[in-house]
Amino acid sequence: MNIRRNTMVIISLILIAGLLGYTVYQNVILPRNASPEIGKAAPDFELNGLDNTVYTLDSRDNKLLIINFWATWCRPCRNEMPELIQLYEEYNDELEIFAINATTLDTVYNVESFVEEFELPFPVLLDELEEEKEGFLGMLQSVLGDENGNESIALSTYDINAFPTTFVIDYEGVIRQIYIGEISSEMMKNQLEPKIVELINEKK
Repeated sequence: MNIRRNTMVIISLILIAGLLGYTVYQNVILPRNASPEIGKAAPDFELNGLDNTVYTLDSRDNKLLIINFWATWCRPCRNEMPELIQLYEEYNDELEIFAINATTLDTVYNVESFVEEFELPFPVLLDELEEEKEGFLGMLQSVLGDENGNESIALSTYDINAFPTTFVIDYEGVIRQIYIGEISSEMMKNQLEPKIVELINEKK
């Protein structure tokens, strides 16, 4: 009995040591992309949409682009979504919106329900790994990446630490504005919408 218990303790310690070592490798030793910044090119991506279309940065079709990172359980995301819908409907000739759901921290079922509830008129992209694991391993995979070092866009490439986070990207693919947190009606009126109008006028 003692031998079995000691064996289990040793195995547990080895697993913990391995996980700690992998965490250090991923977050300290392994080089990471620099955080996106205003004035720099927006990082490209390739994500499946809820409509089964594959989206990249070029899928904006030469329009201004708003990338909104969100989750169904995020109350501020829910609060600001009507504002984004109204903005899109007003400027959709010159503006595209990609609503990128943090699917590694969410579920497709909840996303579908959210989209139906709000009748989202713009593409919803799923930020998920191609082969997700279940349970505890799945949680580690979403945070640390998979066995090939791949990570979800929302947690790595765009360095997202809060939901919602919104990027305004101009016609040339350059980040022109970043909003962390909820975009209120006042912010929409005084900040985001004027920025969109400014960028449209720059093109003329």
